[in-house]
Amino acid sequence: MSYYKVTHSEGLFGEVEIQGSKNSVLPIIAATILNSGQTIIKNCPRISDVDNMIKILSALGANCRFEKNILVVDTSQINKNMITDNAVSRIRSSVIFMGALAGRFGSARITYPGGCNIGERKIDAHLDAFSQLGFGVTENENIYVEGRITEDKNVNLKVKSVGATENVIISSVLSDGRKIVINNAVKEPEIVSLCEALNKMGADIKGAGTSRIEIVGVRKLHDSEIEICPDRIVAGTYIAALCGVGGSITIKNIGSDYDKAILENFHKLGVNYKFYGNELDLKCAKIRRPLEEITVSTAVYPGFPTDMQSQLMAVMTTRAVKGIIVENIFENRFTNVLMLKKMGASIDVVSDKIAFISGVTSLKGCSVEAPDLRSGAALCIAGLMAEGVTKIYNPHYILRGYEHIDEDFRKLSAKVEYMEE
Repeated sequence: MSYYKVTHSEGLFGEVEIQGSKNSVLPIIAATILNSGQTIIKNCPRISDVDNMIKILSALGANCRFEKNILVVDTSQINKNMITDNAVSRIRSSVIFMGALAGRFGSARITYPGGCNIGERKIDAHLDAFSQLGFGVTENENIYVEGRITEDKNVNLKVKSVGATENVIISSVLSDGRKIVINNAVKEPEIVSLCEALNKMGADIKGAGTSRIEIVGVRKLHDSEIEICPDRIVAGTYIAALCGVGGSITIKNIGSDYDKAILENFHKLGVNYKFYGNELDLKCAKIRRPLEEITVSTAVYPGFPTDMQSQLMAVMTTRAVKGIIVENIFENRFTNVLMLKKMGASIDVVSDKIAFISGVTSLKGCSVEAPDLRSGAALCIAGLMAEGVTKIYNPHYILRGYEHIDEDFRKLSAKVEYMEE
C-alpha cells in the first residue's frame, strides 16, 4: 500500500518551478480531436488525469506519445464517436469529449464521467447548452449528442459552469461560418488558455475572459504547437503551505497576472509577496498561536477558487483564531474535515456550505486518507504543520493533479516522501 510520508516542518525555504496547468491542458487535449492532424502540447504535466485523457484518445484511434513534458497527439486516424473506456468513469473532464466529437463528427456517445467525489456535479448545464446549439440530446445508460450547428446561435448558460462553457466553445469551432455567442460564460484563466490554443489552431474566438464569448465557425483547423500555462492551483498549494509553516520561498514560472484572490486571502493570514518578472517571492512569519480572523467564500473567477478551499482550511486550523469558509460551488467539498479533526483541528460544518474553524495551537501527525485531489494536497500541508509524522493514504488522488508534489516540497526544504508498504 502506498502513501505520502510527511514530517513536521520548521519552515519552507528555496525555490520551485510550477508545472503545467491540469485544468488548462485537459480541455485542450480533448480539443485536439477537432484538428484531423498533429497537435504538439508543450509543458504538459505528467499526471494521472492526463494519462486517462490519453487512454480515451487512444481508444478512439489517436496516436499519442510523450517526450518528457511534450505531448504529441495525432488525431488523423480517429474514426469513432463513442467512448466507453473505463477511463471516462475516473475523470470528470472526459465530458468535454462530447463537444469535441460532436463538433468533428456530428455525433457523440459517452458514458457518464467521473472524477473526485466532491458532490453530484450534474451535467445538466452541458446538456442544456447542447440543446440550445441545436443538438439532439438523449440520456439512458449513456449520453448521446447528435446534430450540426446550421445557423447562428445565442447560448445563454443558466449557471456559470467552466465545463459547459468549454463544451460550447469546442463544439462550435467547426460550424463553418456560423456565429455562436455564449452569454454568462465563465472568465477563468483556463477558458482563456483554451481559446488561445484553439485560435492558434485556426479558430476564430473573441471575448475569452469576459462573460460574452463570440465564435465564428471555421471549416477546419491546422497543426500547431500549444504551450500550457502554469498551474495556479499547484502554485496556490505551495503558497498555502508557506502560510501554514512560515519561511521564505520563490515560485518560478508563475506570471505577474497570478490569481489575485488567492494572494489576497493568504496575505490576510500573514503572507507577504512581491513579483519579479515571472517569479514570485513570498515570506511568512512562523506563528506559535492563532492570530487572525478571516471569512472566505468560494466563487467563480475572479473569486476565491473552490480548488483552493481545502488547502486554505488546513492553514486556518492553526493560523486563524476564528475562520469561516462558505463553499458556493460544490455541495460536498468538506470531505477533508474528518481527517483534519483526526489531526486535532476544531471544525464545525453547517449543512454542506459553511464550515466554522476555531484555531488550535498545533496539529498532531497520524495516519489519514485523502478523500479527493485537493483534500489530499491539504493533508500534505496539514502534515507539514503537524507535530511528528503524518501518513497520507490514497495518494492516487493527489497524483491526479500534482506531477511531483513530494519532489517540489523537498526543493522547499520539506520532508515529503512517496512510500510503498
